[in-house]
Amino acid sequence: MLRPAGPGVAPSPGPPQLGVGGCASLLPPAPSTTPGRLDAHLPQATRVLMLKADGSVLIHSDGGSYKPLNWMSAPARLAVTEPDEESAPSGVREVWEVSAVKTDDRLVIRIFETISDVSYEAG
Repeated sequence: MLRPAGPGVAPSPGPPQLGVGGCASLLPPAPSTTPGRLDAHLPQATRVLMLKADGSVLIHSDGGSYKPLNWMSAPARLAVTEPDEESAPSGVREVWEVSAVKTDDRLVIRIFETISDVSYEAG
């Protein structure tokens, strides 16, 4: 889902990607966690994830809301890893850690399933 340039590597510039799937967070049962200035948790649910060419990652509800529920603004780096021994049995397929380049903020997203994965060329 929304593949970066390689495992554990920041995405290369390219078209924005959209993925629809089940995702959650570092602290069960939540799916996205933003450690740093504050902690925000979203429960596991079907979400629309957007990975933009500038490194931004946005998490939207699949229910039609236009504002993201959580996000990491550019500049940011994305690392994709395998789930640990504790997460894998609960169905986590991969873990995304999005880190801000200029601050200690990070967004951790646990991916449970991929429903759709597409790229769009934006002008």
